[in-house]
Amino acid sequence: MKKEIEVKAYLKDREKVLNSLIELGTILGEVIHQDGTEYAKIGNTLEEYLSNSHFVRVRTENGVHKFTVKDPSRKFSLSKVEHETKIDNREAVENALLLMGYLPVLRINKKRQIAKYKDYEICIDEVDELGSFIEIEKMSEEDPGIVLKELQDLLFSLGVLPEHEVQKGYDILMFEKIGK
Repeated sequence: MKKEIEVKAYLKDREKVLNSLIELGTILGEVIHQDGTEYAKIGNTLEEYLSNSHFVRVRTENGVHKFTVKDPSRKFSLSKVEHETKIDNREAVENALLLMGYLPVLRINKKRQIAKYKDYEICIDEVDELGSFIEIEKMSEEDPGIVLKELQDLLFSLGVLPEHEVQKGYDILMFEKIGK
C-alpha cells in the first residue's frame, strides 16, 4: 500500500528556495486556500489527541470539500497511511462525525502553492498562527527510510538548512503553540 512520506521545514529564506525551484524548472501553482478542522474522539491535550486510534479531517480547498482519515501508527512521523475522498456537503459530514462521538479539536487554515518535480510534490505553505513552511511529499511503497533520505536531500539542495527541518505535522505544532 502506498504511503504519503514527507519532509517539512520552516521556510526562513523564501526567495532562495523559490529561486532554487525555478532553477529545477518547476513553477509554483496558484494559491490554494485550505480550511481544515481536525476531529478526534478525545483531544483536550496533545497527549489525549495522540492517543486516538486514527485522525479525521474535514477540509475545504478552494470550495472543494474533502474527508480524510489518517492512520497514526507512528504518531510523530510525517509518514502515514491516508485515505481521502471528496464530499458534497461538509456540514452533513461534520454533523455525522459529531453524532459518532468525534469532537472538533483544531482548526488549521493555510495558503498553499504546489510545484511538481519528478515524483515529488513540493508545497510552500503559509499557515495561520504557525508561519511559513516547505513540504516535499512522495506517495510510495518503497522503504520509508530510503524515501525520507531522498526527500531530505532535495529539501537541503533547495537551500533549506537541516536545523529548520520539522518532524511534526501542523496539528502537533498547533497543539504545542496553543499550549495544550
